Amino acid sequence: MQKSALLAALRSELHRHDFSTFVDEPPSIAQGGNGVVVTGCPTCIKKFGTMPHFLDHLTDDVLPLLLDRLSAPGLPPAPRSLREYLYRKIVVSTRTLGRP
Repeated sequence: MQKSALLAALRSELHRHDFSTFVDEPPSIAQGGNGVVVTGCPTCIKKFGTMPHFLDHLTDDVLPLLLDRLSAPGLPPAPRSLREYLYRKIVVSTRTLGRP
């Protein structure tokens, strides 16, 4: 893979993730529920409160997924979130091993 294509793929994926807020356990109190607004990554629905934790999220969660996807041709489309990735890794792999 060319450096320019690699850079474009990395940049595109990193821009999907954001240190922002999202509603945990929707709906929020404003919508009549009991959910609260928390800080973190709305793309992955992962909670954290500081910028160093967000950077750890990018390096520990996002980049390994992206590098796995870019280094192995013929894989299914990339997961949209960390939860989807873990679901595929745990549930789908156990199904292929013949476990219930």
